[in-house]
Amino acid sequence: LLQAAKGILFLTVLKGGLVVSGRVGTGLLVKRLDNNNNCAKWSAPIAMGIMGMGWGALAGGDVTHYLVILTTDQAVLDLVPENQSSSSSSL
Repeated sequence: LLQAAKGILFLTVLKGGLVVSGRVGTGLLVKRLDNNNNCAKWSAPIAMGIMGMGWGALAGGDVTHYLVILTTDQAVLDLVPENQSSSSSSL
């Protein structure tokens, strides 16, 4: 499966609540650049973030780690935002 991977997403999600829940997660995405002679080269990591809310029969919280294998170039492009933004500060 990793030989066919066009991208790999590593994601950690924290979820918690009581009836109403919230989740937040961060992770990294790397994209395969080429596959010459079975020696894959990968891009620099791209930082990803997710947020969400829900409701239902929930009491407590958990942390889940995901490893998502993306097998098409389109799947990788769908996760990369068109207009990337960043912010920084320095003293």
